[in-house]
Parts: sequence; structure tokens; C-alpha cells
Amino acid sequence: MFQVGFKLAGAVLIFFACGAAGWQKGEQLTRRVRLLEDMIIVLNHLHDSLRFEIGSTYEILQKASQNLLLRELRLPFGGLSDGPSLRADLSRVLEELYERYKVLIHEHEFQYFVSCLSGLTNLPTGQEEKLLEYSASQLSLLVRNAREECDQQKKLYRVMGFSFGGMAALLLL
Repeated sequence: MFQVGFKLAGAVLIFFACGAAGWQKGEQLTRRVRLLEDMIIVLNHLHDSLRFEIGSTYEILQKASQNLLLRELRLPFGGLSDGPSLRADLSRVLEELYERYKVLIHEHEFQYFVSCLSGLTNLPTGQEEKLLEYSASQLSLLVRNAREECDQQKKLYRVMGFSFGGMAALLLL
């Protein structure tokens, strides 16, 4: 009698564990979309700041990391130093960002963000604005594609997780 109860409990646990794994994979796709949307928010904020505020690139990056309310992206620009080492510090911070989010985002998607922010340290202001506009438009296309992919694959991962869990539970019984 206890043996059947243990098998049943194990089957239920396997079913829900596989379902949770599928659900989590679907949530990763949602987080990817939010991360890309946050990158666009950052680029648009930087574009507006360059256009309407007076200040160095360092000051604008500092304000962006403090003032923006982002859902997924955390900007560690607080550790940047002003002056000639800004470019090296920014490269280091962007590498850290990629390491933190590489599970969620594809490298080519993150590359738009990196190349744009890296370009801020060595371009004149007029070209910085054009670079920000271009990068934001490219990321907008990537967001649209990621959203479509998310809608399709999110359901697939969830159904597959619960289906696999159901099959494994039946095999256990």
C-alpha cells in the first residue's frame, strides 16, 4: 500500500517539476523581451540627454544609471571614472553586463547595445545622437522578433514540460 502511495507522490512531483522547468524556460523568453525593451529605454534616454542637457558623457551615463526605472536591466555605471579612463571603464562594465545577461540575450542583440555605448566615448555629439537613434531602431526590430518568438515558444515550452512530466509520471506508475 505504501509503495503505491510513494509511486503516486513521485509521479506527481515529476509531473510538476517538468512543468515548472517548461514554465521557467518560457519566462526566460519573457525576460529577454523585457531586457531588450530596457535597452531601448536606456538608448532613448541617452539620446534625449545628449540633445537637451549640457554635460559630459560621463555625467549623462551616471544620471542614466540612477534615474531610469528599468524592469530587467541593471546599469552599473556608478563605478565609472571621468576622464581618459572612461572608455576602458565602460568596456569593463559592458563586459560585466554581458556576463550577467548572456543566459537571457543573444550575443548579436547585445552587440547593438555595446557598440552604441562604446561609440559614445569617441564620437562628436551629432554623431552620437545618430548612433543612438540607429541602435534604438535596430533594437526595436529585435524586440518585435523576440516578442513573436516569445509568444510562439513560450506556450510550446510549457506544453512540452507538462507533457514530458506526464509521460515520465506514467512510466513511473
